[in-house]
Amino acid sequence: MNTPTIDHYANSTERFPLSSRITCSICDSTYQLLTSKRLGEEGNLYWRCTSFHGNRGTPIDGEMFTPRAHPLRNGDESKRWTRYQRKHRKLPEPRQMLCTDIEIEGGKPEKAFITAWNLLVSKKLRYQASLKRTVSLSDDILLQYRAECLCQLIDNVGKIKDYDYRLALQTLERIEVTPTGKLSVYFLGGLKITL
Repeated sequence: MNTPTIDHYANSTERFPLSSRITCSICDSTYQLLTSKRLGEEGNLYWRCTSFHGNRGTPIDGEMFTPRAHPLRNGDESKRWTRYQRKHRKLPEPRQMLCTDIEIEGGKPEKAFITAWNLLVSKKLRYQASLKRTVSLSDDILLQYRAECLCQLIDNVGKIKDYDYRLALQTLERIEVTPTGKLSVYFLGGLKITL
C-alpha cells in the first residue's frame, strides 16, 4: 500500500517564513528555530536539525566535534568556589560530529536569501541564460514554468534590502545546510547558489 507524501514545505507562515524550508544536507530533516537557554546566550535564536529529537543525528564522515564548555557563573558564587570549579571541572572531549551539531544563527537564512537573490539580479544575464536553457531543454512542464516566472521576477523585482516573504514564496524552494555550515539556496526553476 502506497502512503501519500506530505508536502513538508506547507508549514511556513509570515511570522515564521522559513519553517520547513531549511533542510539538512546530511539527513534530509528540516531545521527548527530554537531559543537558546545557554548561559550568556539566553534568548538568542538559532536553527538546528530536527533529528536532535530522539538523538537521531547522522554522523558526518571525517569530522570531529568538541562541545562547548559551559561558562562558569560569576553571579553570587564566591571567588574561591569559582577557582575550584575552574581547577576541577571536566572539559568536553572530542567526538564524531553529527548533523545536529551544526547550528545556524537566527536571521542568517533570511540574509542568505537576500544575498542569493541580489546575486541573481546583479548577474542576471548569466542566470537568465541558464533559466532559458532549462525552459528549452527540460521535459518537465512545471520546471519550465517556474524557470520562466523566475526570469520575469528577476527583471521586475530587482535588488532587495529586506527579506520579502511574498518573493520567497514565489521563488524559494529550500535552503540547505551543508556539513560545513554553509547555506545553499535552491530557487524554483532549478537554480542553486551556495554562500
